[in-house]
Amino acid sequence: MLCISQIKLIQTVAQNRELTDGLAHMEEALQQFRAADESGADSSSITDNYLEPLNLSFVLPDLSKLEKPAKPPLPEVKVFFTSSFLLAFKNL
Repeated sequence: MLCISQIKLIQTVAQNRELTDGLAHMEEALQQFRAADESGADSSSITDNYLEPLNLSFVLPDLSKLEKPAKPPLPEVKVFFTSSFLLAFKNL
């Protein structure tokens, strides 16, 4: 069974892959547009899938639902009093 942090990691990796694929798509489209512009050709030389809008979305993961680590135990405080301290306190 996957915990919430593993699920969030899988979702973030998938979104990262989608954005990386989108970047590669846009770089290829830019190369085709530049080639068409330099040759003076019209947009008919550009592949149709590069003429369509590319819809990408990235949703930041909700990190508030991640398991928070357990707080470490409070350190023990040991107090030592010397006899002279106790005598001084008693005389006040």
